[in-house]
Amino acid sequence: MAECHGDYKRSEAFAAAGEDEGAWTRRAYRQLRGRHQSEYVGESERRRQFISGFSGSAGTAFVGMEGAWLWTDSRYLLQASQQLDTSVWTVMHSLPRQASMAEHAAAELPQGSRIGADPWLLPLATYQTLQDKLSSREHVLVPLTNNLVDELWDSRPRPPKGKAFAHPVRLSGSSTKEKLERTRKELRELGASAMVISSLDEVAWLLNVRGDDIPYNPFVVSYVILTMEETKWFVDEEKVDESLRASLQDDGVSIFSYSSLEEHLVLLAKGCGSVLVDPAKCSWKVYMILTPETKEEMVEQCKVITQLSPVCTLKAIKTEEELQGFRDAHLKDAAAMVNFLCWIEKAMEDNVHLTEVSAADKLLEFRKQQQLAEIKARAS
Repeated sequence: MAECHGDYKRSEAFAAAGEDEGAWTRRAYRQLRGRHQSEYVGESERRRQFISGFSGSAGTAFVGMEGAWLWTDSRYLLQASQQLDTSVWTVMHSLPRQASMAEHAAAELPQGSRIGADPWLLPLATYQTLQDKLSSREHVLVPLTNNLVDELWDSRPRPPKGKAFAHPVRLSGSSTKEKLERTRKELRELGASAMVISSLDEVAWLLNVRGDDIPYNPFVVSYVILTMEETKWFVDEEKVDESLRASLQDDGVSIFSYSSLEEHLVLLAKGCGSVLVDPAKCSWKVYMILTPETKEEMVEQCKVITQLSPVCTLKAIKTEEELQGFRDAHLKDAAAMVNFLCWIEKAMEDNVHLTEVSAADKLLEFRKQQQLAEIKARAS
């Protein structure tokens, strides 16, 4: 894991980088979400942790020349107070009675301030909410060209390179081809001719693929562009072996490099008709590309429909195979728990000294014996 201090020099350097970028006059905004708006991210996406030292899964950092603030919920207040340098950072509670980040910025910043944010990391819905609240004092959210944290993070871990693998139909109950057909039908009913899928769980469900890019989450970091004619999967191609590639191609899925997403979004915007994006999961940057300010070269203006992803609702309807999988998993986990409780009882009779950590390690050991799935144990 990369070194994380959150000291004054690091926060000051971050603020100064914003001044050099020329994009903001006072502060910059930082969440732990990554490009795919997930609460859980890989080590290379833990920018908020790098700049502040806070490792909780939920929180928003706001950094400026005159101070730094971090908003988090009640799960992490104690952790934040222990991990943050409180001479630099002010811990804020995400409660209705306390000012939100947007309210704090609107009230405290000089009128007409510019606040920088990485548009790839900011959900469209969050951008719209923030801009609406900030506009009361003529503040402006500015999309940064370069991520300021990345410029400072010399020891940033490399992105994960684990292999993607197929999720068998015997467990999913529905093939990739069937899921694509159902999703296209939903899109037609919503008046859309295409959609951009950013959410990793939706990509995993739609393509019947799994991976280990994020600890304890079986996902492959990737995007999908789905049209009525094509399915494009944007992923690090080193993660896709020939067997998986051939299987997906049989289902009509074309594979492209992760870095080529932007150029394909530009193409999509030039003549797609209408594109559906989920504002809670689509980034501000994706929306910016689909709705360019200059449209001279557009064959047809792209209409963007902002609505809950139909994949989200489709995957909520479980097949019989998925329901049976839940039952089987619960039975195996129950067996592991019974073994664990028996072990605890014996340990107490023998006056064995136990800690919360040693007990948790033993429970993980019993769960591994059940072969529920690959379980990665990591020191935290």
